[in-house]
Amino acid sequence: MMDRIYWLLILGLLWFGFLTIFYVIKARQKKERSYYLGSLLGSSMILLIFLVFLGQKFLALILMAVMTVLSVVTLSVSIKTQTSEAADQLKETDVTAALRLRDFVTYKGLLKLVHRCGVIKTICIYFVLTFVGVACTLYILSMYGIGTIESAIGNAILASLLISITIYRIISKALEKAK
Repeated sequence: MMDRIYWLLILGLLWFGFLTIFYVIKARQKKERSYYLGSLLGSSMILLIFLVFLGQKFLALILMAVMTVLSVVTLSVSIKTQTSEAADQLKETDVTAALRLRDFVTYKGLLKLVHRCGVIKTICIYFVLTFVGVACTLYILSMYGIGTIESAIGNAILASLLISITIYRIISKALEKAK
């Protein structure tokens, strides 16, 4: 049982380490400071994992609160940055071309789906896929005693809803900019 928890910790560290490096590289390439927020949150999650592992629950709770406030405060800046990036990608994307898996690493995949299905259907597909991913991740964690199945479902619904609303705003504004 403990071996599995250590593997989860290692996977979490690798994932958030990857995100930290990814956003630093993206910030330097795009010369956009708002991407550093992603690297800050990724490195904060690494610190959070260490705090939980070391049993420092109070410090972990404080760090989570600070990360939450920071994320909410900078949300509008992040949405503006993502909107301009999606609008730029729309200009250079042939939305009639075939969908490829690598298109979904950027906004190109979503923009092609919007062209084929419309904004609302695309967001519904995005919601379902996000829900499945988050719910599976939280369900696996609940099997190891980290949370419950009920909280996994509730948190997956909430996270999917918030992410889908944000993506809807980004895509809608990018489409308006492109007109």
